[in-house]
Amino acid sequence: MEQNAFFSAQEKVRLAQLYRELLKLSGNILHPDDCKKLKTYLLEAARRNLIQRNVFGMNPILNDMETALIVASEIGLTRGAILGIMVHTCVRCGYCTPEDVEREFGVDVAGIINTSRITTNKVMKRMEEEGILLKREGRYILRALPALERLARGEGQ
Repeated sequence: MEQNAFFSAQEKVRLAQLYRELLKLSGNILHPDDCKKLKTYLLEAARRNLIQRNVFGMNPILNDMETALIVASEIGLTRGAILGIMVHTCVRCGYCTPEDVEREFGVDVAGIINTSRITTNKVMKRMEEEGILLKREGRYILRALPALERLARGEGQ
């Protein structure tokens, strides 16, 4: 497989560690081909430059793996929840659709993705209505300072 510049050398090491830990925690929950399909989704989306680092320069694939690991170890979630956490970035970046996820991973995983999308859309709409989030030229701009000032004054709770 070709080298992917999306992952730094340190991130590749961390990715392998997280992968082993997640497999150990969820090995009896995941289907035998889940990891292979998930790896294909994530690496192909990264190879196509569809997955972008967040505003802090953090790798979203590592963030999702860390979240899935925490959730699996602390809460002991189901297969659908673990895979939903891991594959939602691929849906969000446009690499695949919830229908693709349902076809590849099943209804339970697609349900997590759809619930996440609906919740995200509702939260973003409310943030726009409250003036916390502005949409300009198709991009969102977070107005954190005014929002934090209102919260500090005890308004908008």
